[in-house]
Order: sequence, then structure tokens, then C-alpha cells
Amino acid sequence: MKIGQHFSLWEATSSSTAARLGISNEPDEEQLCNLKRTCSLLMDPVRDEFGRIRVTSGLRVQALNDKIAGSSNTSYHRFGLAFDFRPYNQDVTLKQVMDWILECGLPFDQVIYEYA
Repeated sequence: MKIGQHFSLWEATSSSTAARLGISNEPDEEQLCNLKRTCSLLMDPVRDEFGRIRVTSGLRVQALNDKIAGSSNTSYHRFGLAFDFRPYNQDVTLKQVMDWILECGLPFDQVIYEYA
């Protein structure tokens, strides 16, 4: 199922931790709407600008979020409103992507640059 121009539901919900622990990471209706909106307004423009990116964490249902070390109960991942990702293109740094997001006026609440 496509949830954006360039994104599939599988990309946004795939989790090796969920698979290993037998946790269903399927979105409810509200989470699915949020995933679609986040892809349309933020993630699709990022992919348009920088090409393929690898989603390392998208939706985390509560049961999965509880199993992720360092995750917070206030994490936007729980609501389908956050994506962690890396560019596939080795000529593009995550810092370049973050700077572009900040400069171009895409709607976001937080941009967290981890592992600098």
C-alpha cells in the first residue's frame, strides 16, 4: 500500500525488533492518516530533492516503542508523525538533508540530528 508518492506502508512500519519479538506494528486509522500526511508533506519532498532514502524507524506502536531502548512515551513515532532515515546516496550527508529541511520551509515540529 502506498502512503505517499514515494513511500509504502511497509517502509514506514517495517521493524526487525517487532519481527523478532512478534509485535504487530500495524497502524490504526489515526496513525495511518498521520503516516500519509507526514509522507506527503515532509518525506516525499525530501526524496524528491535527495533521491532514495532508507527509513530506519517509522511508526512504533506502543508495544514496540516500549521495547526500544531510549524511546520515550512522548515519541512522535508512536503516532506516525516521525521518521528516522539515512540517504542512500553516499555523496549526500544527513547534515545536508537536515539543513535543507530547515531552510526550505517544510512543515515540521522537530528535526533531530543524531549521530553527528
